Amino acid sequence: MRFMPSQKIIGIDFSDYSIELLCLARGFGKPKLHTYSRCVLPKGVLSDGVIQRPAILSEILKKMMRSANPYPLKSGICCFSLPDSQVFIHEFIMPNSLSGAGLRQ
Repeated sequence: MRFMPSQKIIGIDFSDYSIELLCLARGFGKPKLHTYSRCVLPKGVLSDGVIQRPAILSEILKKMMRSANPYPLKSGICCFSLPDSQVFIHEFIMPNSLSGAGLRQ
């Protein structure tokens, strides 16, 4: 059984060039798409994952929520993605023979 809270879930994906907003609602056994919005950002609002013009970004988000299709967004639990340039991954390679205290070290 999948976990689906009673509130709507809003997902926001930021990139340097656009913002996508998606809202999922409770459906029959699985989540369903409630509303969606996408906006191409003016140059310089976000740069390499860093907000350069917060006032403009705030206005864009408010407008996106009001004009989302087919329903405007009012509330919900929000999750968002981090820009790729702000995330790093490190791979640790360990021998298969490690166990117990050696693995903890």
